[in-house]
Amino acid sequence: MDVSSDIRNISGNWVMDKERSSGVDDVFKLQGIGWITRKAIATATTTLRITQTSDVDSSTTVPTEWMMLEPALTGGLKGVSEKRPLTWAEFEHHDTLFLPVKIRSRYIGGAKISNNRIQPVTELQSYAAGSDAVLFLTGAVVTDLEAQDAKETIEKAFTHDFVQSVTSGWTAEQIWAVETIGSKKFLTRRILVVQGSSIAVLDSCARAPEQLEIAFHECRSQEVRLQNALKVSDPLAVLGFTKTLLFKVETNHSRFIIPLLYADTVVDSIVDTLVSGWSKTLFLP
Repeated sequence: MDVSSDIRNISGNWVMDKERSSGVDDVFKLQGIGWITRKAIATATTTLRITQTSDVDSSTTVPTEWMMLEPALTGGLKGVSEKRPLTWAEFEHHDTLFLPVKIRSRYIGGAKISNNRIQPVTELQSYAAGSDAVLFLTGAVVTDLEAQDAKETIEKAFTHDFVQSVTSGWTAEQIWAVETIGSKKFLTRRILVVQGSSIAVLDSCARAPEQLEIAFHECRSQEVRLQNALKVSDPLAVLGFTKTLLFKVETNHSRFIIPLLYADTVVDSIVDTLVSGWSKTLFLP
């Protein structure tokens, strides 16, 4: 999946990069998530499928942009799909983890400051959390977006969310960005959770999983190409470390074990499919 620099073009599957993300425990604890559930989430691989669409409001004939979010954990466990209008209009969402919440979402602009860094420009809802919290949410990110006018400002450079728990009293505010880290682009989220006088922050970083590429293998004097036969997508779970996989090719007469080194991500799931008459199973050794 090619990663765009535009926050309006992030449709696809994203995998949380734990090495580049801060821990989720403090945030989830403040949101009332139990210890067992917190530990299960912390050890699982989190994926998020995003679909961005637009339609026209029949009453105003004004185009409305939407963002569909479909979260999932290792093993194919899926959360509740959520369709967010990017209009800052409040709507209620019933989540299996956070229960009922009220959400507002919108695109916001960014100010280009220096060294290809862009800073969110918005009116935050969590000013009562203090200046450090505000600085965290509005921290500049490195991107290759280009300013569109002489004022060095960029429209729709970030996504801004504000979430309120209906039953537990906490709020969560987050800024989404497509950020360049090293030579790669990541979907990042800076999240601030407030519960009374307590606050917690989460710096989340997600990457787009590449497709598995399987080299040529000669079998029974016939060259069989199994390249890009398997794609990383739900309900597959992707883990953030390098591991050697075994690719098992079975025919009616023979069975072959092919070692496959897939850098950065591995599939933690058993996947069955049929490619050109060959039954294949990808599994961890």
